[in-house]
Amino acid sequence: AHLASARAAVGVATATESFTTMRAPFDGLVTERLTDPGNLAAPGVPLLRIESDGARQVVVRVDEARAAYVNTGDRVSVSIDTAAEHAADDTGLQGVVAEVARAVGADQRAFTVKVSLPSTVTARTGSFARVVFRGAPRRVLLVPAHAIQRHGQVLSVYVVQDGVATLRLIRVGASSPDGVEVVAGLDAGESIVVSPLVRLADGASVKVGNGPAPTGGTS
Repeated sequence: AHLASARAAVGVATATESFTTMRAPFDGLVTERLTDPGNLAAPGVPLLRIESDGARQVVVRVDEARAAYVNTGDRVSVSIDTAAEHAADDTGLQGVVAEVARAVGADQRAFTVKVSLPSTVTARTGSFARVVFRGAPRRVLLVPAHAIQRHGQVLSVYVVQDGVATLRLIRVGASSPDGVEVVAGLDAGESIVVSPLVRLADGASVKVGNGPAPTGGTS
């Protein structure tokens, strides 16, 4: 009986000793200590924060209306805050959707998406990043950026009608390498003046060169 009791005590002591050693399931670096030596550890209370040595991930919340356009394996454009330290330039940085949460958060009506980044990216944990997902294609009205005149907050273009340039106020949306989206003030197929704009005035006579500049496109 004494031998069995001693063996049981040894087992308890061995199990207790094992609690003094913490092992992470991955190799990494301790970035923060959340407790002090001698404090009592309790279940559910974090003690350390550890960064994995693997590739970085961006975790974003995506509106549930876009759920149909986000799939695992999709390549997306990622832009990291310029203050972050990373080897690759954030312009044109490509990531891959690694995980798409099946559940939608009831509080924000959004779901979580994890995007894996190339191994060359060494941004600090907690850095701000933007992820651009592809959506449903739509027809948009595009004009060259240099065809738009800016006077403070007022934007305008010159529309050619019957050989006469008419100043037209417009409202624009997103910009892209293909041009600037016009959301109001211009109709598809209308001819606009792209250059020169400095000496042009409302009501001036103009000649159309190689045809009207395109005012349409798909985005």
